[in-house]
Amino acid sequence: METSGESNHVSLPPALLAEVKAAAEAEHQTIADFLGDLVRQGLSVRRWKAHAEEELQRAREAGLPEHEPPKPNACPHPLHERIAQGMRSLRGGHSTDGEAFMTRMDAELAEQDRQARS
Repeated sequence: METSGESNHVSLPPALLAEVKAAAEAEHQTIADFLGDLVRQGLSVRRWKAHAEEELQRAREAGLPEHEPPKPNACPHPLHERIAQGMRSLRGGHSTDGEAFMTRMDAELAEQDRQARS
């Protein structure tokens, strides 16, 4: 197995490479950026699982009742997918003026408040 200092290339089976290329194109990303995002997400889930297992072990040692930890798909942070969507949009050349967005968001929140009070 090569370490990160030895090579910066990854070999994929042809069918998987075709799927990666299509997905990267659909996300308006280079293959390297697309794979980098996937690896970061996978490593984040891996870290979350390790942390959850450590916490579960600590709970066992403290004599706390066991419960099933949340599924990794629901973690680590729900905002990660929203951020990823925003980055894909920006890479695709789509952006929104911050002031205009905040004005729209304030109006939507005010409308929700108004509907909740009626």
